[in-house]
Amino acid sequence: MFKARALDPNSSELFERIFEFASQSSVNEETNGDANKAIVKDILTKETKTLLGGKSVAEFLIESFCRVKNHSLTDLPTRVAVMKALVLSKTGTVEDATSLLLNGGLEGRKVSVVNCRKAIKCLTLLGGDLDDAKKQWITQVKAKFPLAKDLE
Repeated sequence: MFKARALDPNSSELFERIFEFASQSSVNEETNGDANKAIVKDILTKETKTLLGGKSVAEFLIESFCRVKNHSLTDLPTRVAVMKALVLSKTGTVEDATSLLLNGGLEGRKVSVVNCRKAIKCLTLLGGDLDDAKKQWITQVKAKFPLAKDLE
């Protein structure tokens, strides 16, 4: 992940991997006196902190949210990745998370029918609280791409 960050620090795929890694490594697992587990846990903790820039997972996500929110040209896959991470980690509100899509999501880079469908799929998978956001997003996508089919 360090090499990927050096090559493309703004990659949405890299953001997703860092979030997944940090979320999984922050789960407290008992070492039960096993020295090898303790060593591995120490290494994971240290490297996770380095990947997150010395921040906690929540601080990393809030910083990412602010960066995306304040940069109107942030690409759509990154907006979706940050929204998904915010919702899964329960950092902030659902409204804040979905605002990354609904407020300017179609004005950034990498906006295509394929990426809009991926955003719809993400909203569907995250479920319940996002149904209204999903309907609003589909409406916006239909307005931008009137000939697109199978958006729902």
